[in-house]
Amino acid sequence: MSRLREAFDGLQVSGGQVTDTFARRLVVTRNLWRRVPEAGSLVPLIGSLAAQLMAEEKVRLVDDVMLVKPARENGGDPTIWHQDAPNFPFDRRGFLTFWIALDDITLDQGPLTFLPGSHRLGPLGAVDGAGEEIPLESFLTEEDRAYVGEPVATALNAGDTTVHDGHLLHSAEANRTNRPRRAWGVRYIPASTLYTGAAHRSFDGLGLVPFEPFEHDDFPLMTARHDGLLRETGPAARQRFQPE
Repeated sequence: MSRLREAFDGLQVSGGQVTDTFARRLVVTRNLWRRVPEAGSLVPLIGSLAAQLMAEEKVRLVDDVMLVKPARENGGDPTIWHQDAPNFPFDRRGFLTFWIALDDITLDQGPLTFLPGSHRLGPLGAVDGAGEEIPLESFLTEEDRAYVGEPVATALNAGDTTVHDGHLLHSAEANRTNRPRRAWGVRYIPASTLYTGAAHRSFDGLGLVPFEPFEHDDFPLMTARHDGLLRETGPAARQRFQPE
C-alpha cells in the first residue's frame, strides 16, 4: 500500500488520462492500471477476488479510478445518493467495485455511506453525479423499507477495502477537513456481460458490438485464480481454471 500511495503521490495527470470533476464533489482519474505499475500488478489479484465473490470463472476489468474528494477549502461537497450500474451499458447484474482507502479516512472526510440491502431493489434509475442532491427517500417505496437497513458509514485505515454491488445505493458526506479524501476504485463485471450499446464515453468509439461481450484490450479478462490477465479463450482457457 505504501508503494501504491507513493506512486499516486507522484502521479501527474497527462493528456492520456481522463479526469472528471463533478462540480466540487469529486475528482476522478481513470485507467491508472495502464500507467502506474503498482496499480497494474494489483488489478489481476483483485480480479481473482472479484471472480470468487461473483462465483464466476472469469471476470472482466471495467476500469480503475482514483477518487479524490477535495479538502474543505477546495470544495469537498457531499456525493449524492446513487447506484453505479444504471449509468453503464451492461446488460446484467454482477458489477462490483472494490473501494480501497489510500490514506486513513475519518468520518469527517466523507467515506462511503451504504444503504444495506438496497442492491435487492434492482435498478432505480441513473442520476447526474454533478446534479442536485436527491433525498434518499425519493428512491424508496414503503414496500422497499422491508428490504433495506439504516445508512452506515465506517472510518477506514489505509488499505482497508469495501466491496459494493452496482445496485447498492451509496453516497458520501462532505469532507469537513483540510485533507483530501483519497481512494482507489477497481471495477469488474462477469465475463458473460454484454454491451447494450447505450451511450457512455468510456465505451463509445471502441468498436464494441451491441449485445456482444466487451472484447477489447481496455477490458481484459481475469480468472478466479491469480494467474494474471487471461488472454486465451476456448478449451485452453477452461483448462487453466481447473482446480489442482
